[in-house]
Amino acid sequence: MPTILTETYEQSISRFLERFKLVPIVVSFFLVLFSIFFVRDLAQRSVWGAQRQALPFPGMLPNHPLYPLKQARDNFMLLTTRAPLNKAQLYLHLADKNINAANMVTDCGIATKTAIQSQEYLLNQRQALMAAKEMGLTPEITTIMGNRMSIKEHNMILKDIGKRCKTKEERAELTQATKLHDSFSRWFGSIYTNL
Repeated sequence: MPTILTETYEQSISRFLERFKLVPIVVSFFLVLFSIFFVRDLAQRSVWGAQRQALPFPGMLPNHPLYPLKQARDNFMLLTTRAPLNKAQLYLHLADKNINAANMVTDCGIATKTAIQSQEYLLNQRQALMAAKEMGLTPEITTIMGNRMSIKEHNMILKDIGKRCKTKEERAELTQATKLHDSFSRWFGSIYTNL
């Protein structure tokens, strides 16, 4: 019976396989390593995988002399944003930045005023979401989940600010921010419970 491969060709194939016998092992190792990092990164980016909402860095704090310019810029951005869902996302972003700024400020009075402004942004977001709903638009699930995480973060930060406030007047002002937050939280929970 004739051989399919010649002896020299069979030897060259054997040498090739001998030389590169580690290649499948190395390739398999890198594929496993890549899939582990890919799944871990995907889990970290997932809305459901996040334990805490990372609030955006506020930049300039309310006790900075140029803070009114920042507020003017934010108001201009709100004025020029027309789509209700985009406006709702912008309100949430500004609310998150302000509550983070309130958390970073040491003075309780300034922190309380900034926290109140943050909660007013959330109430404005409610109006934008209601306007979007009237137009037949619904926010994406990532936006809704991000809102839920933000509500929890806002609640925790308001409690932290309350621990810093010593006088009765300061705590009374903070109660206003807490009431605004509770109002938005109840409304949001009643509208987006099924998602």
